[in-house]
Amino acid sequence: MNLTTKLSSVSGTPAQPVEHPFSYENTFAREQLADGSWRIRAGVRHHQSHTLRVLCGELAAPYRILYLLHTSRVDAQLGRYTSADLSAIEVDRFLDEFATFLDGDARHELWVNSPAWRSMIVLDRFNLIHLYGDLDRFATLLCDAGLIEVAAFAAPKPPTPRALHYHPEWDDTESRVLVALPWRRSQLRPDDVQWWPGPEPG
Repeated sequence: MNLTTKLSSVSGTPAQPVEHPFSYENTFAREQLADGSWRIRAGVRHHQSHTLRVLCGELAAPYRILYLLHTSRVDAQLGRYTSADLSAIEVDRFLDEFATFLDGDARHELWVNSPAWRSMIVLDRFNLIHLYGDLDRFATLLCDAGLIEVAAFAAPKPPTPRALHYHPEWDDTESRVLVALPWRRSQLRPDDVQWWPGPEPG
């Protein structure tokens, strides 16, 4: 299957928008959150799920995956799909099977949690990777992968205005994800809800 675009920048007017391919610059930054805690935000140019697999490989089992489906093209139930405890092999198999879908379609987010290490890795709908836990260890891994650390004010961010894309060629894969593991589904939270279809407002 050909690679698809998940995120585009938009120029022009609302009546005649023009979309442009968008990619990040292989940078990351540490940023402080409103509650005083810290995380890393990383923008990887291509194959974000590969970086996700490398980072997950450094965590300790058991793992838990949260697959957040905020937009469906096949009338699936939207929600937060949480796995039971998984081994490193099971997580890697899941990421390998669905890598191109995760990288190329914006209908979802993926969170991988390692409770033993109090660490979490998130691939969001904008293809940004957010890291929580041992930030020094994560920073070393990102640098080894060729990313450059930048100041918080230069942290990677999605373009504005922008368009997120939901491709029909991935509809069967969406259905396969929802039966790939014995998920426990809960409702979306208000911040999870996504604008669809078309470009996001602002």
